[in-house]
Amino acid sequence: MYPRFQIHDSPQTAGFDRGAPLTKSDFAHNELRRRIVTGQLAPGARLDLVDLCEALSISRMPVREALTRLSAQGLVEIHPQRATIVSELSPADLRDTYGARVALETLLAEAAVPRVDDALVAELEANIEEQRGLAEAGDLEGFLFSDRRFHDRLYERADMERTHGLVTRLRDVADRYVYLFLADGSHRWQSIDEHEGLVALCRRRDGAGLKAAIADHVVRGREALLAQLARGEEHAAANPDDQKEPSR
Repeated sequence: MYPRFQIHDSPQTAGFDRGAPLTKSDFAHNELRRRIVTGQLAPGARLDLVDLCEALSISRMPVREALTRLSAQGLVEIHPQRATIVSELSPADLRDTYGARVALETLLAEAAVPRVDDALVAELEANIEEQRGLAEAGDLEGFLFSDRRFHDRLYERADMERTHGLVTRLRDVADRYVYLFLADGSHRWQSIDEHEGLVALCRRRDGAGLKAAIADHVVRGREALLAQLARGEEHAAANPDDQKEPSR
């Protein structure tokens, strides 16, 4: 599965929102979330408040606020007076998250089709071209951001703000799984091919076809990830020393 890193060894790079944080709390949230999603803070890792403050060069309050937000997103587990740990990846959580995604994203996709226009199709096509460049460059974080923007552009046309908000929260949880999926280079190109198919259905204004294709798109990702998690568990069982925390 993910390699384990100490937070002190992690590079400072842009957060997934690709924008400048407005507050120290936003910065801490964006940076810690990025490190969790990319596996630099591995599943099960214990998060020490003092270490986090030193690594991010900010005080305790913004970090505490960031951890509270990450807990609400299901990315960390806070055990008062004990420890804060990065939430584990699990087949059960994957099935739960992706099952909800299928139900809600197909609803949004079908509802969006009557509002699809040539301008949206052009935006989606530009998004795909951006993904090609990111895939070739091996920029997984950029690809993840672009993938979310692709789907958001489509779902925004459904004009179902509450449902779209639920999908956004599900993606906040699912991004760790999506990043793991994209770490396999062939999956990036598979995703691009599937996105091209989605755009073709949008161009034809095929609501039923788009609904089915979105379901297949999410389910194929889920099944590939279940296989990856199973391989990770097999590797961990065969190589228990790999699971030890690095010395500080």
